[in-house]
Amino acid sequence: MNNVSHPTNIGPYPVIKEIARGGQGIVFLARHPQLTNKVAIKVMLDPTPETVSRFKQEARILAKIRHPHLLHVVDYGLANNFPYMVMEYIEGLDLKGYLQQGQPPLSQIIEIIKTIAHALSYLHQYGLVHRDIKPGNILIERMTLRPVLADLGLAKRSDPSKLSMGSIAPRLSHSGEVMGTPAFMAPEQVSSELGEIGPWTDVYGLGATLFQILTGRAVYTGTSPINVLVKIQNNNPPPHPRDINPEIPEYLDEAIWAAIQKPTSARPQSMEEWVAMLKPKTKVPVKRSRKWIPIVGTTLGFSGLVAYFLSLGATPQEAKQLAKQELKSSSSLISSPTPTAATITTKVLPDRSLSSDLELQQKAEQATQLFQSGDLDASLAIINELLDERPQEYNCYWIRSKIYWAIADRLLEKGKLVEGKVMLRKCLQDIIMMADYLPPEASLQDIQSTNELRRNIEARIIAVENQILSGHRRCLRHNPFLASYISR
Repeated sequence: MNNVSHPTNIGPYPVIKEIARGGQGIVFLARHPQLTNKVAIKVMLDPTPETVSRFKQEARILAKIRHPHLLHVVDYGLANNFPYMVMEYIEGLDLKGYLQQGQPPLSQIIEIIKTIAHALSYLHQYGLVHRDIKPGNILIERMTLRPVLADLGLAKRSDPSKLSMGSIAPRLSHSGEVMGTPAFMAPEQVSSELGEIGPWTDVYGLGATLFQILTGRAVYTGTSPINVLVKIQNNNPPPHPRDINPEIPEYLDEAIWAAIQKPTSARPQSMEEWVAMLKPKTKVPVKRSRKWIPIVGTTLGFSGLVAYFLSLGATPQEAKQLAKQELKSSSSLISSPTPTAATITTKVLPDRSLSSDLELQQKAEQATQLFQSGDLDASLAIINELLDERPQEYNCYWIRSKIYWAIADRLLEKGKLVEGKVMLRKCLQDIIMMADYLPPEASLQDIQSTNELRRNIEARIIAVENQILSGHRRCLRHNPFLASYISR
């Protein structure tokens, strides 16, 4: 690596291009020399003997941490005295870019935040605190919509007794350094006099992230980073999210406000405690956006479609004809030659032997029985609970993928294409997770069957996306005003 700004190779990894740059380093897209898959490589700038030593210690620890929603470190080394860290490459957008592409429902946003919270809880079990939670460090994988927390380089040991990974330095970052992004930093990150750093520090960061997503602004704003840091340290209480956006549900307002309290003792002390607050106390009615546009025939029914086309200026006869065409087109997805629920559960993959853990085995069997009886919600609740406790249990991903597929079938049969596509993406994500955690003794046939299933699910997602796009096009043909509205 002759030039750190424009290298052709970093160690044995051929460089494709630069993808990010910051004050501490540059991230390159590269290719694995043997496996040929893409990887992300972070190269440290201006290394000193002390920072190189710390970098190696970080890499050794992070390489031992495996979680489906934490960016995995696969290698590290030195190239011309520049330390580098090799990580899995997530093809997609960060959370900020993902949200800018559209307006996902509140339930999906909360699900992403809860998923990252569970990943942080896993990190905390190793005595590590992330310290730089922000939308830019939460990646959303393009095909699966899997959220992944990145940039663990600022992780700091909060409890040395929880680490049993060999000899490591007392701290992963310099004492007294201000590490993090000002808009999302907890007060104790600004000054050690304001408290100790611990899991509650990440609770603040994730709460501040959700605050910005729902309000459109940071908890504290200022004319400069220094001005923001001063506001974080003063005694003024944080603002309530609902004071900025009254549409935020009260339970979320309470949860976010609790997370961004300045005294560390006033916040939830663990991610589990905070996640429990992200649930409504009573059932909240769902409000449909005024911008919703009916595009799928089976969602509205024949009478609804006739009324819809009449509202666009069609004559009664034209409206009836267009409604029949829409219903016929929408029903084609149901009879598409993609795998059925029976195929996914009985033919594509063989039955999986359950874990030797008796309690896990009993719960998994209970979830399977509920799934087979058609109680998908109860089955899903059990599997989600198991995966919260055992995020590396591949059998649970297998069972949950079947549940998501069955839910997708139900939604698609009702003409709810967008919701069905979301379930298919979740199904695909779980198949990928299952493949990652297959045991070493898995047969070649198992691996090939898993890959075949993944391709089938991807094909069905594409088919649904084409159906949705076709619906958009039909609406546009019959309403020029709507076409101009959508194109804005």
